[in-house]
Amino acid sequence: MTATAAAVLVAALACAACSRSAPAPAAAADDEPAAAPVEVTCEAATALTAAGHLELRGIVGVPPDRSATVAAAVAGRVVAIRVHEGDTVAQGALLATVDDPALTPAVAEGEAAVGAAQAALANAEAARARAHRLVDQGIAPRRDVEDAEAKHATAAAELATASAHRDLARRQLDRARVVAPIAGVVVHVLRRAGELVDGTAATPLVELADLATLELRADVPAAELVRVRVGQEAEVALDALPAQPVRATLVAVSPAVDPATALGTVRARLAAPPDGVHLVLGLAGVLRVDVPRTAAGVSVLRAAVRRGEDGAQQVVTCDGNVAKGIAVTLGARDGDRVEITSGLTAGQRVVTSHVLGLADGAALVVLGGGSGSGAR
Repeated sequence: MTATAAAVLVAALACAACSRSAPAPAAAADDEPAAAPVEVTCEAATALTAAGHLELRGIVGVPPDRSATVAAAVAGRVVAIRVHEGDTVAQGALLATVDDPALTPAVAEGEAAVGAAQAALANAEAARARAHRLVDQGIAPRRDVEDAEAKHATAAAELATASAHRDLARRQLDRARVVAPIAGVVVHVLRRAGELVDGTAATPLVELADLATLELRADVPAAELVRVRVGQEAEVALDALPAQPVRATLVAVSPAVDPATALGTVRARLAAPPDGVHLVLGLAGVLRVDVPRTAAGVSVLRAAVRRGEDGAQQVVTCDGNVAKGIAVTLGARDGDRVEITSGLTAGQRVVTSHVLGLADGAALVVLGGGSGSGAR
């Protein structure tokens, strides 16, 4: 074999070895596993009718001017609590007494000061009369009358001061008797005999409420607050009486929302409860108010709404069994559903489970075949 033929043979063998050891990129890429589909449930967005309703959750209470938390106006030790929880009391009724050891001596001191001032004033009046008589007889100089008048005026002022101090001491002693500022029912007794109070609202004694009128008070988001008005008729379903709704009328709607919470307040006056039912404070319930809708929209389950990375509210559609997040504008809540005023149309299917963390473009396996319900 010639040298040239040998060189060609060696090169051919080397190329063959290279081709056998080189990896196959396309085949390796084909071996990478695809992302597993995410199992979800979906429902179609439902069209809203021209009329709708709001459901606002709240607590039964009394009007703001028909309740009172009563505290002693003086500091001291509680001598006695004169009422019990559930008692009905009239305005001005004695609720409790407080003992301040300094009050009684202060009254006695004031009485003594008034007595001394009265005696001094009587003496000054006699001296003034004598000075006038002597001057009229030409026996005493005019200066004696002026001095007597000045002493009389000083004695009168001292009597007025002593009387004011005595009256203040008496009022302080009277304030140790804690009385009811309104007529009503004793809701809570907050202190017992022997406890100390500091004479401020920080140590209340009794809570009173006039139960003749009851209301349901609800904190309401701004989107719902703007749709209600005073005078609207409503219905309250109390948790304790789910099958016996109570009629109500809206009597107050906040003129502004709290900047920190974006919530306002609605108060609804409750009508008489069903026969045999006794309503009590603190009951929870749902206030249902019928309202017209100002614009067409759709509704979805509240569980379908999430907050996107940009902070905007969004839902995830599952059309074509592929996840796609879209921004929406929320309206009023209605139980477990929420109104969508823009961004979604009736019939579009949205994911109602496993929404959080669901990435755009993820493949979906829809369970149950949910397609939503009719118009609401």
